[in-house]
Amino acid sequence: MSCSRYRQLISRYVDNEATPRQREELLAHVQSCHDCAAWLARARQADVLLRGVDETHPSDRVRSAIIEQVRARKITQAAPPQHGLTGLSALRLAASSLLLRFDPSPYRVALAFAAAAIALLGLAYWLNIIPPYWGYDRLGFELKTEARQTVDATPITAPAVSSGMDGVGGPVAVPNLVRALPQPDGGALSIDTPVRVRFDQPMDRASVEAALSIDPPAAGAFSWDADNEVRFTPAAPGLLRGITYTVMLTNTARSVAGTPMQDPAAWSFYTSPPVAVEAGTPDGSIVLPTGSLTLLFGAPMYTGEDPGAVVLRAAGAPANLPAKLEWSQNGTELTVTPLAPAPLGDLYLRVAPTARTASGDALGSAVEYRYKVALPVPRVRLLDGRILAAAAGDVPVRFQALGSGAATLGPLNFDVYSLPAEMLSALGAGAAGWPSAMPAGFPESLQKVHAVSYDPAGTEDAVSLGALPAGLYLVVATSAAQGTAYTTDWALLAVSDHALTLTGEGSPLWATDAAGRAWAGAEVSMYAPSGALLEKGPTNEFGLWQPTTASVGAALAVARDPAGRTAALLVPQGARWDAPAPGDLAAALVTDLPAYRPGETVNFRVILRPGATAPATPVAEQEVSVVLLAPGGAAVSSLTLKPDSVGAVGGIFPLSAGAQAGQYTVRVRAAGA
Repeated sequence: MSCSRYRQLISRYVDNEATPRQREELLAHVQSCHDCAAWLARARQADVLLRGVDETHPSDRVRSAIIEQVRARKITQAAPPQHGLTGLSALRLAASSLLLRFDPSPYRVALAFAAAAIALLGLAYWLNIIPPYWGYDRLGFELKTEARQTVDATPITAPAVSSGMDGVGGPVAVPNLVRALPQPDGGALSIDTPVRVRFDQPMDRASVEAALSIDPPAAGAFSWDADNEVRFTPAAPGLLRGITYTVMLTNTARSVAGTPMQDPAAWSFYTSPPVAVEAGTPDGSIVLPTGSLTLLFGAPMYTGEDPGAVVLRAAGAPANLPAKLEWSQNGTELTVTPLAPAPLGDLYLRVAPTARTASGDALGSAVEYRYKVALPVPRVRLLDGRILAAAAGDVPVRFQALGSGAATLGPLNFDVYSLPAEMLSALGAGAAGWPSAMPAGFPESLQKVHAVSYDPAGTEDAVSLGALPAGLYLVVATSAAQGTAYTTDWALLAVSDHALTLTGEGSPLWATDAAGRAWAGAEVSMYAPSGALLEKGPTNEFGLWQPTTASVGAALAVARDPAGRTAALLVPQGARWDAPAPGDLAAALVTDLPAYRPGETVNFRVILRPGATAPATPVAEQEVSVVLLAPGGAAVSSLTLKPDSVGAVGGIFPLSAGAQAGQYTVRVRAAGA
């Protein structure tokens, strides 16, 4: 293909009208043809200059003159020939007339030559063969100040000699920088500001990316907005705050024609100062297991949900501690409170570099504070948690009483208050672990029903509260000598004269009286650890009540009837009540002991019910097979039994003296299944 066609392709390439195939063909050609490469460089330079020129229109005077000339040409008709002369005769006649009219004096000849020279100079100027003396900002256009500055800042260099991509020299324009951002005088910049560089001609991308560097180093990615403009975008969370960065571009950057830059370039910019983060709770302080920590920020922060932005971590723990984050109204103060008591030892409060300000900027650098979790001294602490359950009769309470120097703290006062069920939620609002204060109004709003004074025998001891009737109580332990927030502890106490049994995973609760008979009509209430009521319902004629998925996460179950009889159950953590699939047979097993020795007898009772169609209705009049399986899965003994009217079957499995140690399984199936 001749170079004339490639010149046409260069025009289409500069105007972004070339097809991908034409573009690839042209770029391959200019690597070996230095004339076309020079032509491409000049076209790109002209394109850069014309980008700063505003679109203009002819003035009204020029427009009117053109219209008048057009109209005159339409009206004027060619006059018919006056003589029957041939074309050659007419030409001779015109030349003779001109010579007769023109006096070839030296003055007129000089004037004619001067007019011809001016015409040739104007034509060369018009064809852009020679540049005007006054510069390119006066090519018949009025440029704005900004456009003139852009044109003035665009260097137009004389052709240089390049070795070319294949080592063949030739005249090729040297690539120059047209724009470099961020500008040195751009002020403090956001940490996610990209670095952008524009050249006056298409560049070899690999050479530019290799020649561009940032100091201090920053992670990021290159992208190209055009063949002559590259962008470097910092990786999240961005550049460092309060740092002056220097961008360097060496002269190894080459154009697509293989010509390197004549001189290297370098410029600097600086990022916005870091957001100040201070610890409201001084770094290195001793804090309580449930104590709150405070952070102060120098700028409003994003207060929405931002996982991982601020975390609590205990030393050696595999995961972060769950915590509650509370922001001030203006977003400059954060209170962090553990949702569960933090383990004793080192505790770290960390603000991640991805934490964002209200304007969306990342913090850019991490901040971490270290604390020591310890129990205060002196202290009084009930050891069995916030919720206690006991049978009617003698009620024991374990506690810890520690004074200064690891001495025993005593004597202690144990006050027992009657607690109405409707006040459980209000009391549970403060049950965040130890130490935590009782909600306002407690225990002043309750009636004291019993009091015990006790002098501990050691730092850990147990006291008997005596015989308490069935019901719900608030127990408050206080040091008689020390009156601080840490020498008072409290717990909810549920005393039962009836029984409430968790019959199995997903199975109903079974309420029975002291003799083991079904307790029908009792109201069972399920409470969350916070004291909130999750759901409630009555037991049926068989003493059964089926919780739903609303009770998942419950910590306490309490059954009561109008006569004041009470049964309480501490619900195991993780208990669920997902209904069995329709058609399945659900079985709830109760044994007389939690563990057995070889040679002992296992007494069991099983309550059967169908699947999800009637989850709280027992199965009766249907034979079932009950099999005892050894740890390896082998059957040890089996029974075929028929449930009674309440859907219960009972029996015994004697264990041999040489029974294998381990976990045994009781399998219940419908007969013939």
